[in-house]
Amino acid sequence: MTTVFSVNNPLLKICDTSTESGQNEQKGFMFMLQGTMSALRNPKAHANITITQDDAIRRIMFASMLMYKIDEAVVYSGIQEYGN
Repeated sequence: MTTVFSVNNPLLKICDTSTESGQNEQKGFMFMLQGTMSALRNPKAHANITITQDDAIRRIMFASMLMYKIDEAVVYSGIQEYGN
């Protein structure tokens, strides 16, 4: 996540990073995506934990927001996806 969404030389740009606000947004999404892998994905993938239905719904909504932002970053960065 730190390579793909780096503030200095990102592979995917969330927005115009020429401003401080844009750099903050890029950095914020980089940290959210990095944290998601550590806090949400890894524990569920590496341990047999049980979560409530409400927690599952919250996780799905959060993941959905992040995926929409990644889709927007692909378009903003001018990347052509395979199959499109």
